[in-house]
Amino acid sequence: MVVSIVRYLLAHGYDGMDIVILVPYLGQLECINTLLNKSSMQTYIDDLDMGELLRAGIQDQKHHAKNSKTVQVATIDNFQGNEANIVVASLVRSNKEGEIGFVGGEQRVNVLFSRAKFGMIAVGSMSTLSKKSQCWKKLQHHLPVSNGMKIVCKHHPTEKTISAEELKKGSCSCNEACGMLLKCGHICPFKCHPTSHAKVKCNEEVSKECAQGHRFNHRCDDQNPNCPSCEAITKDAKKGAKRQKKQEAKQAKEEHQLLLDFLAKRALLKSLHDKESLDEIKKLKLELKDMEGKVREIFPKKSCCICSDDVEVYDGITCSNDHFLCKVCVESQLKTICENNYDKPLREAKGALRCFGDPGCDSELFSPRIIASCVSDKVYHLYMEAIKRLAREEKEKEMAKEQRRENDLSSKDKHFKIITETILTLSCPNGHPFLDFENCTALACSTCKAQFCAWCLKDCGDDAHPHVRQCPWRHSEEADPYFTTEDRYNRIQENRKKHLLKEYLEGNVEERSLREELHREATLLI
Repeated sequence: MVVSIVRYLLAHGYDGMDIVILVPYLGQLECINTLLNKSSMQTYIDDLDMGELLRAGIQDQKHHAKNSKTVQVATIDNFQGNEANIVVASLVRSNKEGEIGFVGGEQRVNVLFSRAKFGMIAVGSMSTLSKKSQCWKKLQHHLPVSNGMKIVCKHHPTEKTISAEELKKGSCSCNEACGMLLKCGHICPFKCHPTSHAKVKCNEEVSKECAQGHRFNHRCDDQNPNCPSCEAITKDAKKGAKRQKKQEAKQAKEEHQLLLDFLAKRALLKSLHDKESLDEIKKLKLELKDMEGKVREIFPKKSCCICSDDVEVYDGITCSNDHFLCKVCVESQLKTICENNYDKPLREAKGALRCFGDPGCDSELFSPRIIASCVSDKVYHLYMEAIKRLAREEKEKEMAKEQRRENDLSSKDKHFKIITETILTLSCPNGHPFLDFENCTALACSTCKAQFCAWCLKDCGDDAHPHVRQCPWRHSEEADPYFTTEDRYNRIQENRKKHLLKEYLEGNVEERSLREELHREATLLI
């Protein structure tokens, strides 16, 4: 109820600093402060009350610095000596015995009723207070007690009592029509409201004439209304422009396709030379003659980027950046490339031709088909021969590269076989592998009976023991010169294989890349 009263006062134009909520106990202060913050209202608690809350173990109370928007919540005792324009007091007590505690003390009642400058609203049960306190029993005859809160609208001075339920629901405003004049001169269409008319939108319908002389109606609050007649005209114009643009695009596409078909058929005519194609050649010539007339009517002459001559559009080629090159310039460029074996441009473009109308042109390449539609048979023949030569050279290079790869692969396999057999595989001096090591380092081959050193695999003649004692690969910490552990033996052999692998690669493999590849693959097997 207290929260609803404060919300009502703030909604009707009162500043937060004009209002103070007084409570007798810290527990009520904590509860009301929490409810106000949950209702998005800012609260202020002074240092005295905050200190008592902390001493009572009540922490984390959200509050703000004192300003025009904050409502102070305070205990009656700590607010003594202060004043506020409006005091809202919470005197609610809830217990089975109906005890009111020190709320009935005359001194506190005196402090409570002397804090308000202009008005005070107390929330509580007068019957409970008067039964337990002689002070309240005397006061009940002098206080306006009701089951709600009496309000008077500042525009319609009729007194009204609003109940707690109405306060909680927010349906406590004046029900009379507002009747105030808006800036536009029309009467406010809403019920009486506490807020200003700055944001009220006028719904009255007014008439206006647009710049084109069309009169139309619109809402008063619409400052820049659009004329429906003008909008319809603009909409129709846009539709017409869109339709026209679509038709022009379709026509341009058809005309471009006509030009492409003409060039394609002219290129096809150059490829037909045998006697069996005479009828087809004759038919193509007739079609080309008819199409040539249409193309001349549709497409104007173009100026060549190189020689600046104006020629028919089909007597040249145009790149995607709209650089036009005439037939004479294209043939001259191709002759320079083909006759002088200056095939770098063709090689870089993989047989196609780059636009040379501008040094920085990055357009799509001219394909052989496009070039065929532009140049003479003689020049086209030179061009195709150059392309074939380039294709042969590329094929030869690829074959040479493949052969080198095969040679390198054979060389690699050869070296890897030697490394595997002589370095990575543990075997007797006669090449018989042995797999099991039984701790004795003076070995005898079970196949050929050769006596050899387990450390360096050297042939030791009839007896390996003398060499084993002095073998440079034997571990210096071995207590017994003829026996060792399997782990220690494996570590020595790993170091020995890496040493031999390095010696072999440095002495037998010249190519660095192959040497690194063999070293990488062999190291994985050690």
